Amino acid sequence: PLAILLIAADPDALHAVRTQAATLVGPVEADYRELASAEPEAMLAAAHAARASALVVGLSDRLSPASIELLRNRLRCPAVLVK
Repeated sequence: PLAILLIAADPDALHAVRTQAATLVGPVEADYRELASAEPEAMLAAAHAARASALVVGLSDRLSPASIELLRNRLRCPAVLVK
């Protein structure tokens, strides 16, 4: 199965991120893991630890453009930003 890491700055937003991720993934078997953080280093560490196939990141005012750029440069898997 795909290892999908769901990330949201607010823990209450994780449900919406999971719903959007499930829509994007479709019928493919996936193992979802969750992280409530806006810190790019925490996201990178969690992605590497989970051996994530993809990240689905909920956009937030707490996630700066510089953080998004850092993720783009240092991730080894695709990331999808969702509202």
